Amino acid sequence: MINEEQLSNLRYFLECYFNVSADYSELDALIKEYKEIESDEYIKNLKEEINLVLSADNIEFIRSFIKKYGMRNMKNDDKIIWFLSHIRNHI
Repeated sequence: MINEEQLSNLRYFLECYFNVSADYSELDALIKEYKEIESDEYIKNLKEEINLVLSADNIEFIRSFIKKYGMRNMKNDDKIIWFLSHIRNHI
């Protein structure tokens, strides 16, 4: 079972980088900024957390997590998976 405490780096990314003021068109630039500023450990941990979320196969949990910390109401399951995979693959 996955819980919010296991996702501190993903929460940080949503709150501090891809927050409500950011647009999807800015996602790649924000990922680049994250890579330039954050430590290798933070980058590694973010990737691991995203892998954990994707492998947990609990879309409702991650949907509510993104809504709570990213202030985004992602109704489409494919968009959630794309979003997380895109971050993981480009971070």
